[in-house]
Amino acid sequence: FEDRQGTNIHHVDVGLALLSILCQPVRSRQEFLQSWVDPDQDSHWVWLDSEGEDECSGNQTSVMNLTDDDLLSLLNQIPLANVFRFAFRLRNQDEMDVSTGLLEASEWLRAFAICRHLLKMFDSGMKTYQGKRYKNLAKKFGQLILHTVCNLSDFWQEQKAFVTSMGERLSREYEHLFLEGISLLIGTRQQRSWQLLSRIPLSGLTPRLRFELWLRWHSEIIGEPIEMDISDSFHSDSFWNLLNTKLVQLPEPDRFVFLVTLAEMASDGSTSSEDCFLQLVAWELTELGLLNKLTREVCFKTAAELLVTIISRFPPLVSFVLQRL
Repeated sequence: FEDRQGTNIHHVDVGLALLSILCQPVRSRQEFLQSWVDPDQDSHWVWLDSEGEDECSGNQTSVMNLTDDDLLSLLNQIPLANVFRFAFRLRNQDEMDVSTGLLEASEWLRAFAICRHLLKMFDSGMKTYQGKRYKNLAKKFGQLILHTVCNLSDFWQEQKAFVTSMGERLSREYEHLFLEGISLLIGTRQQRSWQLLSRIPLSGLTPRLRFELWLRWHSEIIGEPIEMDISDSFHSDSFWNLLNTKLVQLPEPDRFVFLVTLAEMASDGSTSSEDCFLQLVAWELTELGLLNKLTREVCFKTAAELLVTIISRFPPLVSFVLQRL
């Protein structure tokens, strides 16, 4: 990468290179090393983790001959802060990052490209180090995905009003990248990344973006793609039946984050009770927490409290819900 004067930014290149090495280690490394090991020689060593259990037992595979804490320590030493400072033109002043001015269109495109590359690396890291052996490292990669999305959202919401050239294209690029980052967290529930979704930046989400997030999250829950518009979602009995069946199979913490985040997406992004997405979420809370026998047992308390909160802010929603009963 180069700065505005054409000078190479070596520390950014080095940081991204180190991140790539850590997140995408040499493939088939174990198979290659087998040619150097005598198959007739028994191993007299047993590696134990911090809890005294065999690290290589079961189906757990070792990506590197390093522990979870070792890899986490290496990741923490990569200067990712410098990458973000370069992407968003920040300078460190009195231990705080300060903006040096508004980003031009070309600089926004560069920032999007850097963030997309970071998301790709963090996603590779989560997939490479999945499993109990690397649970802390996988959690850290999830936090970095959220951190990248939050940084991007904060700067875009602050400066989008001043974007004059290529505004429509930049807006589409931002929405695509935002969806890409949140979708990575949605698709990695096994790494406990859903707990991070309660912290996603909700301010400034367009109606299209909110419904697209709704579609992707529900697609992940039911295990198949969903293709319908917001009006069709009210009348698809097969969809609601499948959702009810799948939702009760989720762990309680994941169900709680799912319901709470949906309610926040609806209430924070709506200005009127006529908002279609707000009505959709209100009906979903009614369906899951009050009407369906299967989900009522596990969702009643949370769904009822969220529905009361939304209706207290948008009282006309009561009429909408009663009309659909």
